[in-house]
Amino acid sequence: MAPLQLKSYFFTDISIKVNPDFNSNIDNPDLGELGLNVSVTSSEQEENLFQVDLEIRIEPKEDKNIFPYQIKLVTVGIFEISPKWPKEKVMDLLKITGASILYSAAREFLLIITSRLPWKPVMLPTVSFAYLKNKSSR
Repeated sequence: MAPLQLKSYFFTDISIKVNPDFNSNIDNPDLGELGLNVSVTSSEQEENLFQVDLEIRIEPKEDKNIFPYQIKLVTVGIFEISPKWPKEKVMDLLKITGASILYSAAREFLLIITSRLPWKPVMLPTVSFAYLKNKSSR
């Protein structure tokens, strides 16, 4: 078993606005600005239980109709960490691996939802959360 176990996840904010002026002749729409925000909170009841929140935002570039949607998606995951995992590495595991797990779930969710919208489905690009290593959480 991996030291990080996903107990559950859900979406707390789903907002997708269609850009009615999108130029549908564009083969590879420009994603625009992809914003990612990760926060971690610990459970007050259980020592090894944590909540990871991942916010994904896509804001089309200003004055350009080259992306079909404006998107905000917040995914929340409840994770349990093995008590054997070193305490000094807990936050890195949650922020990097936990966020990666949630991002994967959000990517699939967004692909499914946008496949029912008027323009091409959106598949989020692959990202790495390694830049969060040793950074403090909010």
